[in-house]
Amino acid sequence: MKNALDSAFFNRDLCRSVTNPVIAAPNWRFGARALARFGKEVIMNAYLYAAGRRMAAGLEGRFEILSGIAARYVEVLAIVFLWKWAYRKRESLYGMNEEQMSAWMILAAGLTVFYSMQVHLKIRDEIKRGGLGFLYPCSLPGMYLAEDLGRAVTGLPIRCIPVVLLGGLTFGLIPPAGEKELLLAACFAAGGWLMVWIMYAIVGTASCWLMELGELGVALAVLIAFLSGSMLPLEFFPQPVREALFRLPFRYAFQTPLSLYLGRITLEEGIWELGAMLVWILLLLCMLKLVWESARKKQQGDRGFGG
Repeated sequence: MKNALDSAFFNRDLCRSVTNPVIAAPNWRFGARALARFGKEVIMNAYLYAAGRRMAAGLEGRFEILSGIAARYVEVLAIVFLWKWAYRKRESLYGMNEEQMSAWMILAAGLTVFYSMQVHLKIRDEIKRGGLGFLYPCSLPGMYLAEDLGRAVTGLPIRCIPVVLLGGLTFGLIPPAGEKELLLAACFAAGGWLMVWIMYAIVGTASCWLMELGELGVALAVLIAFLSGSMLPLEFFPQPVREALFRLPFRYAFQTPLSLYLGRITLEEGIWELGAMLVWILLLLCMLKLVWESARKKQQGDRGFGG
């Protein structure tokens, strides 16, 4: 609650100072001409401030961090033991042996932790409060992106990597297919994070019309888990379903980086898929912009500022 209030007051004070020359001139010596020159720098500082605060907050709460790692580790134990039981009389399933499947599930658990974000919850709460944040000259999605980036930076070494290390120490983790494959898989993980963030932002903004349906982020999390290859590699689905899933963007978050790590696709295929993922990211960004502008106009109309 304290962090949320601090963030709200920071946005409010920043925007009042930037937009009001009477306040800005004595405090920051900003006039109307200087505002155009320094406005971008001020807003960028706001994003860095939000990211820094979230990084600092991510290092707090040792019990929460340890309990989160323990809970995810228990999930890894359960699902890997389940697959070991499935492989007890088989050497391979759909071209994957037991070691590869164990590595797949361990790394998928680590990526799931890495993809944890809260943008949809923040946008939904902002809409509940009346949507005043939609009127700020500072980009509210940009502020939320900075916060989630800060959370991801701190979460990678203290939440994600420990889960992978614990799973690897327990069951063993086969090495990557090569250094280039590992690097390309890391690029997919970074791009997958951004893609998943945009999806959550779209879902959070859609709450402007679908608030009565409850928290839509849960439904998106389930879709990502089933359609991305996180819970089950896409090769295990029937042929028609698999072909449909390979046309959707979800697989770039899990299926593609994990397949690269295990050497199930070549570098050339991975590079082509990286280009396809970038196209999907651009399309999702355009969709987010359209949904956001529509929600902003609706909020303005609901508050009597226009239709």
